Amino acid sequence: RSPESSQAAEAASCANDQGKFWEYHDKLFANQGGENVGVFGDDKLELYASELGLNTQRFNTCLSEDTHAADIDRKLQKAS
Repeated sequence: RSPESSQAAEAASCANDQGKFWEYHDKLFANQGGENVGVFGDDKLELYASELGLNTQRFNTCLSEDTHAADIDRKLQKAS
């Protein structure tokens, strides 16, 4: 699992907090690239949230505070 993939999963969870999981999911899918090349860096993830009309302050805080990190890690461990 790559760090960017985990960060993208956290970002999708932050978008879900605002009822935009599937829209964010589709944005991530449309913008995917090679592994760990910066496509899912914080700046891009925050840009995608803005483009989807999310409350960016709330989204950015969720992402920077790793609000969903433990849950994402737990799910990834179960999947391994």
